[in-house]
Amino acid sequence: AAAIFLAPALFMGAQPARHRPPMGELFMALPEAIKGDDGLGQPKERLALASRNVLDESHDYLLLGGEAGTPGIELRVFWKQDGGYILAVSRSGEMSQECDIFENRDGRLQAATKAYLPSYDKGLLYSLPRQGSAIAVMTVDQAPPVTLDLLQWDGVRFTRRPPPAISGLYAQRKGKEVHVHFWASGAGSKLQEVSAHAAGQDGILITSANHAFKDSAEVFEVSLPEEAPESDRVIVAIKDENGREQNAVVSISDSENP
Repeated sequence: AAAIFLAPALFMGAQPARHRPPMGELFMALPEAIKGDDGLGQPKERLALASRNVLDESHDYLLLGGEAGTPGIELRVFWKQDGGYILAVSRSGEMSQECDIFENRDGRLQAATKAYLPSYDKGLLYSLPRQGSAIAVMTVDQAPPVTLDLLQWDGVRFTRRPPPAISGLYAQRKGKEVHVHFWASGAGSKLQEVSAHAAGQDGILITSANHAFKDSAEVFEVSLPEEAPESDRVIVAIKDENGREQNAVVSISDSENP
């Protein structure tokens, strides 16, 4: 019988080969309405402004810096599971914020914003990641901007990544201390800060930097100092690495059981 040989890479389900032009060429391939003269020079001249720009070919990223009254332009390639790619282009300035998605089809960039960002809102800023695979959707009328949502790319589509959440909380008085127990959940997020304090006090009682959530909820336990009995409520706050926060307030219980 004839022998059949499979190449090891194919047998193991190797990833499709990835090929794209340099980031500068992708910028030059954009429609004139996006890359045209905007006060900082023609497109080729703007690419040459190395002091204003950030080029990171290894992470498929290009930033063309702006200045007062002139929007900056971010480009980021997101790879598809089949080896193709889409190109996200975000422009942000004092007067406007816009984000466009282009899909590579047979070597040409075709507009595809509605297909990949069906809930796109022109009133928000879409900040592209230099690393990672999530677009941060941010406010533009607050200083500093607040991250409202994260859109996670999975090789096929962008899906919303839920913010970290406090899923359970209780506080119990024990002698001169108040013991606080709470559950925080947020798979895929990194917890930057956790704090708890009795209402009317400013002390941070627990802080955790770069703490990555596990898939399941995690339990945190802290004890408030002796001054806590003067209060009747506890405030707990959590914040992830993108600045998304959640706060919760709970009354202090004198009961032995939560």
